[in-house]
Amino acid sequence: NRDDFLVRDIRLILEDGTVIRDPDYSDPLENIAVGDSSSALQSVDLSFNIPKEKLVAKAYLWDTTAFTDGAHTLTVSYEGQEKEHTVYVDNTAPFITSSLRSTPYKGSFTIDAEVIDDGAGVKTTTVMLDEELIDLPYETSSARLSPGEHTLTIEATDDVGNQRQETFTFTTVDEHPNQPDMIMPADGATDVSLGTPLQAKVTDPTNDALQVRFFEGRKHFTDSGTITFSKGATDTEPPIVLHPDAEEMMNDAEKQLMAAIDNEMVTTTTSNGTFPYHRFDINLKQPLKQHETAEAVWHGKTLPGRKVTMYAWNPSADRWVSLVEHIGEDEESFELKATIDRSFIENKKIQLLVQDEIPSSPDDYDYTFVWMTDTQYYAQSYPHIFKSQVEWIRDQQEEMDIKYVFHTGDIVNVYNNLRQWEVADKHMSILEDANIPYGVLAGNHDVEQQTIDYNMYEQYFGEYRFAEQHYYGESYKNNRGHYDLISAEGNDFIMLYMGWGVNEEGIAWMNDVLARYPNRMAILNFHEYLLTSANRSDVGVRVYENVVKPNPNVIAVLSGHYFDSETLIDPIDDDGDGEPDRHVYQMLADYQGGPEGGQGYMRLFHVDKDSHQIYVNTYSPYMDDYNFFDTDEYGEKDEFIIPLSLEPLEKQIATDAFALNIYTDKPIGQTQSIESGETATVEWATKKDKMYSWYIIATDTFGGTTRSDLYTFTTHSSTRKAKESFFR
Repeated sequence: NRDDFLVRDIRLILEDGTVIRDPDYSDPLENIAVGDSSSALQSVDLSFNIPKEKLVAKAYLWDTTAFTDGAHTLTVSYEGQEKEHTVYVDNTAPFITSSLRSTPYKGSFTIDAEVIDDGAGVKTTTVMLDEELIDLPYETSSARLSPGEHTLTIEATDDVGNQRQETFTFTTVDEHPNQPDMIMPADGATDVSLGTPLQAKVTDPTNDALQVRFFEGRKHFTDSGTITFSKGATDTEPPIVLHPDAEEMMNDAEKQLMAAIDNEMVTTTTSNGTFPYHRFDINLKQPLKQHETAEAVWHGKTLPGRKVTMYAWNPSADRWVSLVEHIGEDEESFELKATIDRSFIENKKIQLLVQDEIPSSPDDYDYTFVWMTDTQYYAQSYPHIFKSQVEWIRDQQEEMDIKYVFHTGDIVNVYNNLRQWEVADKHMSILEDANIPYGVLAGNHDVEQQTIDYNMYEQYFGEYRFAEQHYYGESYKNNRGHYDLISAEGNDFIMLYMGWGVNEEGIAWMNDVLARYPNRMAILNFHEYLLTSANRSDVGVRVYENVVKPNPNVIAVLSGHYFDSETLIDPIDDDGDGEPDRHVYQMLADYQGGPEGGQGYMRLFHVDKDSHQIYVNTYSPYMDDYNFFDTDEYGEKDEFIIPLSLEPLEKQIATDAFALNIYTDKPIGQTQSIESGETATVEWATKKDKMYSWYIIATDTFGGTTRSDLYTFTTHSSTRKAKESFFR
């Protein structure tokens, strides 16, 4: 437990070596238990009696911003004695310059900048290229960067904390050759004469000369007999196991529907809350060689607004891994295409499935709630992280339709530190200025531990601050507790808060409030409730038994205090009929024990009315990263679904066609040098009644390279039915 300690030999040592102990803790060998367990003291108050003759220091608070940079002489005079000392003032941030030019870059080039500080000297320099951290000098090229405008952001801090940020922009040309716009034989052609040459017309966006190489390919498709097709539906996406229960093989008629892109599809629809999927198990005819590439191509559709994801089974990790996803915008079909990593191949077998998946963009949900907690170290030491959180919420308000922000306590780290409260006040005001509703409560660090002193909390976040807000419902003892009424897109919520020191009176008040609003979905907020073991604390048990269980409108409980991310889901039978009427999601999400006090991670609740679900994920605007806890090691601690009702949403997956393309390294013909817009041609000795696959790679002298799709044709006398290709 990170909050329990044994302490001994607490003493104050003066500069001259004088040792002073608290008379109550004078024995240096006595162990003192400090922490939040029942056998420990929550805090230890110490009193040191310092002899008057030791109190000889003098101090002066000097505002250096009123003085010029450079050397200054400090003179100390005392009882006829003087001493001088030279001190240096530096109020100027480092200067940042870059030699990036305004004309577009083509080919290889170096990104560099000069950071100079004539005062204290440069301490740290952070360089971001298009949101990616880089080191200078940085070697790159127009082939490595996407075409168009790029942003270089440099932030430099000198040794005394002066900081400057500069942003530079530059552009790069579109370096990579275009996909061929004319190939012969036509893709999917049948009855092709023996000896027919391969042709491809390739163009370059900057008219560079091109090197064109032709290679052989292989493909696995519906009629090849190398793919096993099956379908099913699971409670989760992706499935937890390799072979879910009730999975069934597709019949021959269904497989024929997937033989071509013709809008004749195999469609699986569910209305019981499960997620339908189509599965494709490919048996490779031969092992994938070192320089060969496998690519899966799926065509189909889903219901408008739903996301479809292609997964591959990773044998070593024993789980399904997401490869590519797409959101269905309308009734039209779309393509999923993904390169298959060798880690997904075992015994010449690749196992893929395509499934309806949790939406995660504003197109897939209606509105968002944000949950902050335990900002104590941001207020104390990392105010820039605090700032990044609230500014991101403000900037995303319209994009994510953010309706409300929770804060579950420990706003500051030291309850009587004025500077920390001012930091919190300044940054939470950003939400108020943006008219974003939010609620707060006091954690143990916001009040004095033993006396539960709410004075500073009430001074900065008392009832006065929220009383005029339209969403603010009622205060309990000057905002020690309160509730907010939030209605969004036809959904009605009550956000109920109770700060540190929950007692019987507070529990009674909460029950009275919930009884007044039985038709509003209630989200309860406390500082301490869930432990790192995913069990409730003593306070949590009292709240659960006396507030959560008796009130059927409670759907969730949020808490911080302990560094961890845990979720406890309790089925509650309100009617006593033996069947759960609701599931209460009790969550702990506190990242303060991580680097830099938690690096700004916050919970996002995306509410989707159509699916009657809340999609939960965790994001840090400071890190621009999702999920504090790595999903490979910890699973879905920071990302999951909260159902809002038992009414299911219809879900659908429809497959029009599927194939696996193999790009080999076996050349068909010699490399050909052509001008942009010309046609490259190569002879290929073919046999009758056989299907062939081929592709090209086009490169220019500046590093641009493009691999074409895999094209197929069948030589004459074949009895194979002609089909429209779906590999383009």
